[in-house]
Amino acid sequence: MTIVALGASTTGRQAGPAPRPSRRPRVDLVTVLCLAVVVAAVVVRIVFATNQSYWIDEIFSVDQTSGGYRHLLDVGWTEVHTPLYTTLLWAWQLVGGSGTAWTRLLSVLTGLATIVVAELCLRRTSVSVLGRRLAVALTAAGGFGIVYAQEV
Repeated sequence: MTIVALGASTTGRQAGPAPRPSRRPRVDLVTVLCLAVVVAAVVVRIVFATNQSYWIDEIFSVDQTSGGYRHLLDVGWTEVHTPLYTTLLWAWQLVGGSGTAWTRLLSVLTGLATIVVAELCLRRTSVSVLGRRLAVALTAAGGFGIVYAQEV
């Protein structure tokens, strides 16, 4: 009489661990809707960024950054804003010029970066996945963020 140990095979082969069920990410309706909101907000930021010509304050910013860096600082002494954005815009114009689409692309990209930063920062908190998705969608779809992501 042969005694077969529990879990042993009668063919002489050892039985391996049971296969694990595949862990596919579960996609729910809220995640899909939030993703749709983020995609729509990205499209709106990009498509409408060049729909209008420069506003007067944008002309001032482009003019301030069109000269050398010394010119930027000289004009900046009379400006109430800190020179961080104008320094970034000055470097951006060195790369691609001062066209409307190019200069506004810097604002579009920084606006899109806020969406990514919102997601990354919220991952480090105890906010639920659902709460994170909703917060990121609200960040992406916020009118303030959309409007200012399209201006120089």
